[in-house]
Amino acid sequence: MKKFLLSSILLFGSIANLNANEYQKWLEAQSNSFNNYKKSMDQEFSDMLKKNWEAFKTQSTPSLYKKPKPQIIPKVTKKITIPKKDIKSSVKVKIKQVAKTIIKPPKKLIKPIANNNFAKISVNIYGVDVAVDFNKKIFFKISKINKQNISLFWDKVSSTNYKPTIKQLNKLSCSLNLNDWGRYQLIYKLSKKIYNDKNMANLLSWFILTKMGYDVKVGYNHNFVYLLATTKQKLYQVSFFHLNHKKYYILSTNGRSKNIGQIYTYSTNYPNATKKISFDIVKPLKFYTNIENKVLKFNFN
Repeated sequence: MKKFLLSSILLFGSIANLNANEYQKWLEAQSNSFNNYKKSMDQEFSDMLKKNWEAFKTQSTPSLYKKPKPQIIPKVTKKITIPKKDIKSSVKVKIKQVAKTIIKPPKKLIKPIANNNFAKISVNIYGVDVAVDFNKKIFFKISKINKQNISLFWDKVSSTNYKPTIKQLNKLSCSLNLNDWGRYQLIYKLSKKIYNDKNMANLLSWFILTKMGYDVKVGYNHNFVYLLATTKQKLYQVSFFHLNHKKYYILSTNGRSKNIGQIYTYSTNYPNATKKISFDIVKPLKFYTNIENKVLKFNFN
């Protein structure tokens, strides 16, 4: 009986070990299949970027205000004199010393990548110092702005190990409760820090946002690259154009973009990149800065 039980245990262990090995092989096969699928998507998208660019004329929604704002602030011509007795009888306000409340930021918002191929980039976003690791292989610039070089940029960056960086950016955005607009601001700031060039910053922002699933594109005219995006809300005094029954706005970190005339871009979307940039603030933003409290008391009437 004991021999039979021992044999059964050994047989069961062999089957379990065999199943574990088969599962591992299946898992590796699925992973390779998925990676090959992603490479084919990137290659098809890159091939499209080399060919299908069209010219679009941008438009601009006028200001929401019916009457234009005054360019020069009007001056008050009538002087108002307060009687001395009213000044003497008024209650004096004693200003107390401001109480400071120091909120310490967490030691590490994100875990650093232990890899020599990555370099750390630090920026300040809304008063918070953050750092993200980027693959060193993306540190290159294209010489001329055209569809061939933009396609080359996509090829180069998509062939690097960019996933850990996107994972860090997603985690950092969640830690600070950034909405889509804040996330874009963070990505652009980091991209600008890497290249110190607006065109390259727009290209890297385009790549990262596309990989995050946002419906964004790039366009160019003359020697400038523009980041284009569909948005959840209607924007005013921002250049846009219509493509595939959708409105693409020209994104800028200051929120404004003048009418730039004709722009060249492509019509095909990257697979599963369908999210619109939203300005909604669903959760209160978590910025770790020194907060000062002040209580002011006064009598009215």
